[in-house]
Amino acid sequence: MNMLCTAGAYFGIYTCETPVSVELQQAFMEHVTEYGISYGTQEEFDFRMNLFAKKDAEINEINASQDSFVLGHNQFSTWTDFEYKRLLGYKRPANFSDKEATVLDTSDL
Repeated sequence: MNMLCTAGAYFGIYTCETPVSVELQQAFMEHVTEYGISYGTQEEFDFRMNLFAKKDAEINEINASQDSFVLGHNQFSTWTDFEYKRLLGYKRPANFSDKEATVLDTSDL
């Protein structure tokens, strides 16, 4: 398994085992062309194509389950969740706790 796939699998992001159809490969190439994306290695190209395939499956599943809106691909369709959260500037506070919030008495207000 190549390094990007191994790292993605380790962090629970994605694996590179998804078979990709010819139609999906063409859609991926159109996506790459539309957004001017290029990849430095064949491994990264394959990793990103598999991310695109997984997002495509999610989009198709959501679109099939309802008809009030339509999802589609955008420039983030080949990004991992980590990359997208980093773009948004998400940083978990060092003192963050998953504990239940304390509810204060509001009877005196």
